[in-house]
Amino acid sequence: MAKIVMKSPTIEIDSNDLAAYIGGLTLNADIEEVDVTTFGAPARDFQAGIENPTLQLDLVHPEAMSSLDGVLWPLRGTRVSFTIRHQSGAIGTDNPEYTGTILIAGSYALGGSIGAAMTSSVTFKVVSVVSRATA
Repeated sequence: MAKIVMKSPTIEIDSNDLAAYIGGLTLNADIEEVDVTTFGAPARDFQAGIENPTLQLDLVHPEAMSSLDGVLWPLRGTRVSFTIRHQSGAIGTDNPEYTGTILIAGSYALGGSIGAAMTSSVTFKVVSVVSRATA
């Protein structure tokens, strides 16, 4: 079975292509588990609640800070769209597209150490349902 190696994904925030500044990402499309257990039940009982997704991006800061910082900093405090595909090619069953809206709350931290790449990780709350398209 062939495995996926992520090489040239599509990662857009507010229609800005940020793939060149991201070294990793995680989209968690979690749905809350709501405990609906009642007295006398032989085991816990759960139902699906509301979605509680997050989008984590591992940023690799460019030498020209304005290219990444110039996109993200002005968006602080706003809700913006995101689009993710594991390949930059056409949307399909082997390359689904995930979209939604994130809240850019607060700021993102800068980090690094002597002789290492300047990196940081930022997690955004997804404030919409995550959609998945295959066509």
